Order: sequence, then C-alpha cells, then structure tokens
Amino acid sequence: MQRIYPDTTLVNTGMSSAASTLSDSSDLSASSRAVRWRVALLGPVDTWFHVRKKLHFSPSSYDAQIHIDVARTHVHDSWFHAQHRASVCQLLNAFASTNPGIGYAQGLNFLVFPLYKVFYLAAPQWAMEDTFYSLQRLMRSLLLIYPLHCDDMAVLTNMAALSADVKLRATTIQPKLRSVLFSEPYAPFLMSLVSKLLPTLFANVFSVDQTIVLWDHLFARDLPLLNLGVHCVARLLVINYNAVLHLPLDKCMVVVQHNMPHTLRQLCASLRLL
Repeated sequence: MQRIYPDTTLVNTGMSSAASTLSDSSDLSASSRAVRWRVALLGPVDTWFHVRKKLHFSPSSYDAQIHIDVARTHVHDSWFHAQHRASVCQLLNAFASTNPGIGYAQGLNFLVFPLYKVFYLAAPQWAMEDTFYSLQRLMRSLLLIYPLHCDDMAVLTNMAALSADVKLRATTIQPKLRSVLFSEPYAPFLMSLVSKLLPTLFANVFSVDQTIVLWDHLFARDLPLLNLGVHCVARLLVINYNAVLHLPLDKCMVVVQHNMPHTLRQLCASLRLL
C-alpha cells in the first residue's frame, strides 16, 4: 500500500490520538504536522485510503465570487502564487457543488488556505484530496454557524448562544468584566466578535502561518472545535481586560481589533492548559 506521508509511523507509534500534546508546534516537520491534522480531521492513518476519492473539478455557480474572494485573501502571502490560488478556487468550487445546501459562503476561503498549505508542503500529489476531505470534516464541526440558505435564522440563534457562552467564560476568569459584558450595549459587540472569528477560526485575523500554529493547538485538543473557538474568543476579551473594563465601547472595539493579531502566543498558551 502506498504511504501518504514519509513519517506516518509517527501516528502509530508516538501519537495515539489527536489529543497528543504539541509542546511547540514550530518543531513539527511538514509531514508530521499534516499527519496530525489529518488524524484530527479524518481519523486513523489506516482509514485514509477508504476516505479519499478522486476529485473532478468544474466551475460552480459561485465561481465568479470565489475568484474575487480568493484574489483578496492573504494578499501579502507570497507562497500563494497564482497556481496555488487557482487550486484554492477549484477546491471551493468542488465544495460548493458537492454541498448545495451550503454552496459557497464567505469565510470558507479562509479555511482552505491553511489546510491547503499544510497538505501541499507534506505531499503535493495528494494536496487537493487531503484539503477537500478535511474541509468537509472541518465544516461538519462549524456547520451551526454557517447558513444553509439565505433565510436561515437558526444561525443567529446559534451565534447568540455562543456569545452568551463567551461572556460566561470570560467573566468566570475575570469576574469584574460582568458589569460590562452582561450589559445590553455590549451584546452587539460580543455578537460581532463571535460572527467574525468563529466561522474562520481566526484565519481572517492571523496570517496563514500564524493560523497554522493556532490550528496545531486546536487539533491537539480532544474537544469540539466550536468549544475551543469560544474559549479563544473569551480569552481574547480577558487579554484585553483593561480596555474592555475601562474604555468606552467604541474605543474598546478599536483596541480589541488592533490587538487581535498580536494575541497568538497567549491564545496558544491558554489552549495548552485545557
């Protein structure tokens, strides 16, 4: 049987589950990272050949919008040259055609970039298949916050529940935030954070390489991804404790937005404690 990655034996001998601790994700080789991600998303190595099926790519009805969005996603990342971006477009079109209930929603483009880079660096010949089937499984975890049609109001209900969870977790860590986060004016702020960050698991805040580091830690925890995403949003509020507690709401929003790209190390440290 053809081996997918050079060091897949690491999974069988040194990593019994996706919950194995990543003490420092920068130490991971390209192939071992891809193995860990694929185990987290698709299961044990010996099942991968049963999961993978050859893909056939053709434009979907969303093709024009997909090309617009991919062209403006991570525009400063030189690794994603024209050929890689064309592959990302193919993957998003394939996803939209395979999942007509979702089609293409903005946010999906951010999920594909880190998946594709990790799998391409490990095994270019399987990058398209690995990315597509991993995206399918990743979206299964995030489906509650993606609309199934234009009138899908359940997403708003789910976002509101996740926002409530965020403020409960944040105020459990820092009780003084309760007076602010449980006040009515802050409800739209929390809702905007959740709706901005969770559908992409912060890939629209961090660079591709930074997102890969964050996802190393997310995939290393044996917990639902949305649960981990809520944890990270709550931690983001705690990290910005002084701004949230002492600044007017409009200025608080500016500070939190400015600080987001600089919180990666703190978020990863908090995930390691789970």
